[in-house]
Amino acid sequence: MKTSIETYSGAMDTEGRPALVAREELVYDAATAQAINAAELAGTDVATIRVIDDLVAALLAKQILTEADLPPAVHDKLAQRRAIRSRQ
Repeated sequence: MKTSIETYSGAMDTEGRPALVAREELVYDAATAQAINAAELAGTDVATIRVIDDLVAALLAKQILTEADLPPAVHDKLAQRRAIRSRQ
């Protein structure tokens, strides 16, 4: 895997964009690339869970989905998350 790291100064170039100071190319082996990808994916998990929570809540509110449609384990997890979120 190959990626670039770019460093910008606080100054602007002639087109009004931040001025690029340096660009460094990094090359990773397959195992490192896989670890980086896994970390990036894990970093999106919390936001994705929140989207799914909100989607299920919207489907339930519009009666497109009913709680009876959900497996008991899913129903229990969603109820647990709602209870935790209501305390915030």
